[in-house]
Amino acid sequence: MAGDASVKPVYGPAEQGASFGCTKQRGLHFQIVTVKTSTCAPEIVATRLRKGSANSGRGAASLLREALATIRVMGITAQIIVRADSAHFSHKVVAACRAHGAGQAVAVRLY
Repeated sequence: MAGDASVKPVYGPAEQGASFGCTKQRGLHFQIVTVKTSTCAPEIVATRLRKGSANSGRGAASLLREALATIRVMGITAQIIVRADSAHFSHKVVAACRAHGAGQAVAVRLY
């Protein structure tokens, strides 16, 4: 399972939630969670649109909990490994993984 965040540009100032973020374009910041098994191609299991200037990790834990629950409802019983970049490293994300019995491969910033 992998999570990622990107900015989708929008072109009208009336678009709800659109704002200027790190890309310097008016947009909506979206998160996607996908799942891949040995028998299927990657499938999107959860998405979320946020304000364009939202921090990449904002709302990641709740989105991950939603995605992990969806994966289990799909009938996938195999070991789940959550892979994410350092923007998603937080106690809440690790706790969500542990609560659903998922392993983690989360990049950590060096200080």
